[in-house]
Amino acid sequence: MGDSRRLSYREVSHVGVLDRSAGEFCWNCRPCKGTELHIAALEGDREAAKRLVSLASEEEQRVAVTSRFTYETIFNDKEQEGSGEAIHLAVSRGHVQVAKYLLSLGAELENTVSRDHRPHYNVLHAAMFAEGRGGSLEIIKYLLEAKASPMIKNLDGRYPLHIAFMTGNVQVITFLREFLLKEGIEQHHYQDSKVPLPLSLGICEGKMSEEQLSDAAELSTLSLTTFISECPQCIPSFLKRFSKVEHISAKDLARSLTRFDIARVLRESPEAAMALLDHATDLPECSNPGWHSLPTRVSFAPRNFAHKFQELFNPPTEYFTFYEEQHTWEYDSLRFQAPKWHSVLTDRSFGRPIVDAEVQACAEVFAAICDSGSADGLGIFDNDVVHAAITLAITHVFWSGCSRADLTIVLLSAWGLALLILEEMFLRSYSNSEEVFAERSLLAHGGHGGHASGDVSDIMSGLQENPRSQQDRGGLSIGVDLCSIDMPRSSIADGLEAEALRKEVSTKGEGKGKLKAACPNVHLDTRVAEVQVSVDSDPDPQQLQVKVAITPAKAESSIDAYALFWGKQSCDSGVENAKNGHIRDFKVGESMEAELPVDTLVPDGSTHLLVFARKDGLGESDFCVSVPIEDNREAAKKEL
Repeated sequence: MGDSRRLSYREVSHVGVLDRSAGEFCWNCRPCKGTELHIAALEGDREAAKRLVSLASEEEQRVAVTSRFTYETIFNDKEQEGSGEAIHLAVSRGHVQVAKYLLSLGAELENTVSRDHRPHYNVLHAAMFAEGRGGSLEIIKYLLEAKASPMIKNLDGRYPLHIAFMTGNVQVITFLREFLLKEGIEQHHYQDSKVPLPLSLGICEGKMSEEQLSDAAELSTLSLTTFISECPQCIPSFLKRFSKVEHISAKDLARSLTRFDIARVLRESPEAAMALLDHATDLPECSNPGWHSLPTRVSFAPRNFAHKFQELFNPPTEYFTFYEEQHTWEYDSLRFQAPKWHSVLTDRSFGRPIVDAEVQACAEVFAAICDSGSADGLGIFDNDVVHAAITLAITHVFWSGCSRADLTIVLLSAWGLALLILEEMFLRSYSNSEEVFAERSLLAHGGHGGHASGDVSDIMSGLQENPRSQQDRGGLSIGVDLCSIDMPRSSIADGLEAEALRKEVSTKGEGKGKLKAACPNVHLDTRVAEVQVSVDSDPDPQQLQVKVAITPAKAESSIDAYALFWGKQSCDSGVENAKNGHIRDFKVGESMEAELPVDTLVPDGSTHLLVFARKDGLGESDFCVSVPIEDNREAAKKEL
């Protein structure tokens, strides 16, 4: 509202009504000097205005109402004079009653606020601007009813509608636009090469949202072209309003568009371009809907060999398109004859599928490209510029969008193919080595039991009696993979389940090994971690009294027990013929500690204690940990 200073009514005299130095106030964010009547008008105090005027003579009253307040501004480093009347102050704040009173005393609607001693804008402009806030609808309605002209320019060449768009006052814009339409004033009356259209000014000022701009714009093709050039994002919502206007058809809309309009909108807002094309497409005008209406069911069967060939490699189309110069559905009622091209849509003899269809005429903006009225009509596509433009468009779309998806699919497919090839090579190479060993193992079993289809335990004993030496495969010890051996089901039905079949693979070295899976759930680390033996307490030679403690394997899901043996040698020297008698088993889940009682005899040739991991049905592993036997001396400790 701004600061102001008021004298008390007791101090008011007829001199204060005319004395411009009697009051100071702020208006439009500018310090102003004027009379007490100016302050009363600014504050909307009608009673104070009446008191002030009543103290003056009739002549002084007319002078007081038209007396001018003053202010100064600086523009381009130059001081500018500015002045106005009480009526401008009152309407700018929306004080209807004060404005009525001042008009009754002789104030005029055409009186202007000056700028640099030149008339700038009138009362309606002041009410519209309202110190930049936008005027109230009540004061605007009153001034228009009081015959204020909405078609008077200010010093900048702008009309009140320009000011309304500048302030973003949607309510006033809507009312004023309807008022102007009743007066026969449309947006094209505001076209001026030096002054932008009101809608352009609203877009430029940035005080209105896209939705507000769409609602405030006049429903005309001129508004549409303004949005196309300055704010394409408003087009979809504006066209929703536009579609409700009966006097503007899709054909009229299409004729107002150019190829440059479509290109500009497509570049900035594809969504707006699609909405524009949709609204420029409509049902063709039907000249005789009674005798020859638009077809509602159309055959989508191929029309010629080219169409049939196309359908061999593409899914059925949802659109049937063709180009004709005519955009109306005509019919000669006298001759009962329709144009020949209508048969493309009306003739159902092409066959099925015959489906419900909606016939629409597209925007005429495509006519220049599609028109092939002459034999040379398609020659435009042989033009280097046109050919280059089309090639560029296709190339740009491909490399900017489609190529990324296609390249991703190609790379993933190549990567998957490479993995499949590597897997196949690995399986073939690995299966060859398994088949060789399986054949040898089964031959060894045959020497003991007669044939390979015997009991599984016989097969296992045969395998254990013919272990593979590390030298057979260059230091690689490979156990049989029973999961890959083609045996009758009867040979494995008793005592051995599928998950128990596995192969053992180790790298060359002492006491190191893993059971790796050819069967499910067998890819586990199953080596014995450690065995400890206490000091011998038996004083007799070749006799022991010791405590044995086993540290279990890291993974025991495929182990049933740990087997303790007398050994002829350490595990470092190999496990072949190393065992010299079984001592006891330690089942998984039970205590891993045991005591060999006093007077326990040590078999002849035994120099070590050996510990193996064991699986029921498969026997002990080919890998172990060992500790030397020492009478009456501290036991050795072996860790993997």
